[in-house]
Amino acid sequence: MSKDKSQVPSPLIEGKNYLVLDDRYLLGEQIGSTGCYQLFKSFDIYENHRQLTIKKLSSRGGEESKRFEKEFEILANINYPHLLQAYDYLEHGNSQYILFEFVEGFSFDELLQQEKKLSLPELLAVAHKVTRALELLHMTQTLHLGITPGNIIVHPEEGTVKLLSLGEQIDLVKDKDELGQREDLNYFLPYLSPELVNKSPLEQSDIFSLCATLYQIFLWKRHSPFYSENAFSTILKIESYQPPSLLEQIQKEFPEDLSSAEEKLWGEISTIIAGGLEKDPEKRTKSASELASSFQKLQKKSLSIGHLKKSVAHKKLLAPCEKIGRKLQLDLKKLKAGEKITEESLRQFKVTPVRNRSFAMGFLALALVISAILFFLSSQNNLNKLIQEFRDLNTEKRIASIQEIGEIASENPEAIRFLIPALNDENEKVKNIALQYIEKIGDKSTSAFVQFLRDENSWEKRYNVVSILGEIGKKQPFVIPILAEALQDPDTIIRWKASDTFSLVPYTEEVISHLDKLLQDEREYVRLHATHTLANLGPRAVSVITQLNKILAEDPSEEVKQAIISALGEMGTEAIPTIISALSNQSETIKQKSTTILGEMGEKAIPALKEGLGDEDWAVRYNIVSALAEISQKSSKAIPALVEAIKDSDRIVRWNAAEAFSGVKKQPDEAVKALLELFDDPEIYVRLYALYALKNMGESAQSSLPSLQKLVKEDENGILTEAAVEAITKINGG
Repeated sequence: MSKDKSQVPSPLIEGKNYLVLDDRYLLGEQIGSTGCYQLFKSFDIYENHRQLTIKKLSSRGGEESKRFEKEFEILANINYPHLLQAYDYLEHGNSQYILFEFVEGFSFDELLQQEKKLSLPELLAVAHKVTRALELLHMTQTLHLGITPGNIIVHPEEGTVKLLSLGEQIDLVKDKDELGQREDLNYFLPYLSPELVNKSPLEQSDIFSLCATLYQIFLWKRHSPFYSENAFSTILKIESYQPPSLLEQIQKEFPEDLSSAEEKLWGEISTIIAGGLEKDPEKRTKSASELASSFQKLQKKSLSIGHLKKSVAHKKLLAPCEKIGRKLQLDLKKLKAGEKITEESLRQFKVTPVRNRSFAMGFLALALVISAILFFLSSQNNLNKLIQEFRDLNTEKRIASIQEIGEIASENPEAIRFLIPALNDENEKVKNIALQYIEKIGDKSTSAFVQFLRDENSWEKRYNVVSILGEIGKKQPFVIPILAEALQDPDTIIRWKASDTFSLVPYTEEVISHLDKLLQDEREYVRLHATHTLANLGPRAVSVITQLNKILAEDPSEEVKQAIISALGEMGTEAIPTIISALSNQSETIKQKSTTILGEMGEKAIPALKEGLGDEDWAVRYNIVSALAEISQKSSKAIPALVEAIKDSDRIVRWNAAEAFSGVKKQPDEAVKALLELFDDPEIYVRLYALYALKNMGESAQSSLPSLQKLVKEDENGILTEAAVEAITKINGG
């Protein structure tokens, strides 16, 4: 076919220089973005202007580029109605492009904003079809890792259901070693599984994400059950929060509307979703195939309930889901360097978990390691006996063995490292015995703990040990350097736990000494979590205020500086002058953060803020007024300072002070009285901004009306009269 560019639709190119890829595909408007990708509308010039979707990766080269190519290789060879079809792959300049079919419809992110819900049979049909699409991806040894409501497209009238591949597919076999560096996964954080939060993906990770998404969709809510306003809280919810069952939630919303048949159906749905949301992958639903079969059965069951069947508004959504069988042609030769992967071999593919989560097996490994004690034990026969007992994995023998290991460690510190893993034992008695010996040994165990934190691969085990250190730290200071080591952990959740745990340790001077060193660390995340720890210590950390002031001036990290301002806010009145000095920082973000913190500190900040109104920098005075405005909403004690600010020499500061009076909630009459006294001020601009303030107060300034009316009658200055009339009109509700 000839490549005649005149075939490009003229409305698209008139007056604009659109990019045409491969002399064929017209790159249109951007319609979205996710992670490091952008999405565009596109038109195939030589296929009757067929509409497409283009996914663009802006930088070529490296692992990201390889994953992008692999995504096309996988999706181009899968033709399944509930997965987005990939048509072409192109490279242009420094960018790569994948061309997908264009799908009309709405993402569930959009649908969930609407009041009109899909019926339960329709939702079960969507769940069934999306799960079948995920099953097919898993058959190709591929994880999705991006399942959210935004990645499920539905066109109810047309019956379209598509699982989009807008996340990043990861090859279970080839890509495991790269995942520790995949920070972009945080884009999908509220839907990630506990193991994926810590970069250990499994097939079951997608099942968790899908069930978190379906939990939200079945309840027709706008957020994941694990959503929180900050990333740390979201991670904690993913790790520890168990959402109420769907049945419980439905019963709360419709306490009298459920028939017994519906209640039973919701109970079954709840059980399936709960199975997919198990924290431990070994207890979670094993496969997408199992999940899909369950939803298929429940969809049929829902249609046997009369009024549920009548509630279906979009019958095309209930069309049978195409089976994944021999009729589905899979051409996957590119996946293994030319090797043909048959459907049968894919079905036989098994995923081996990255980490073994059995505490018992951990002790089996511990038993093998104990042979190292041979070098310093006087009784070889006794050690052999201990090793054998650990191998037996018998609880009673483990208890006896840990007691003997504790005695050995009491005499020889080299053996302490064999006690620490016992703190993660599934048996409470074993843990308590190990803990007693560690407390007895005291500071001789410090280096062993530090080494454990550096060597242990399981974040869960490190987390548990750091938690236990908090209890020990209430009585013994030797845990302080261990917690300082945990603040440097590569895993965010360990650093947060260490930060919280530090606040339990009463030995303030030693704690501050270690944190002071960490504040100088070259790693941003270490400085950041040292600062969070100071915030947890609150007034106990006032001795570092001078040091924090210096860091505010010198640290290159905006995030660290913001954390410092928050920490200063927790330290109380002694830190207020330092926070006020930050109002002159060159960074607008730091100025805003300081203003917010001062406002949150309330009445105790007023004296220092009032003194700060004398600062020579108008921008500092402006931000001080903003902080006073925040305080004035809760306390009338800020009013005198705001009245003082109305007299400021700078017009912008005066205007901000006048605006601040609109937020005065407490004792407005006191504010009115103070403003009326300004009517006698010799400076006309002071009288003018007092009038602006009364206008901003609106109806709460009723007591000022007589004075305003008098001013209108007596004042000969046109500007003041006009401002007074505006104030009267606003106060009267005009």
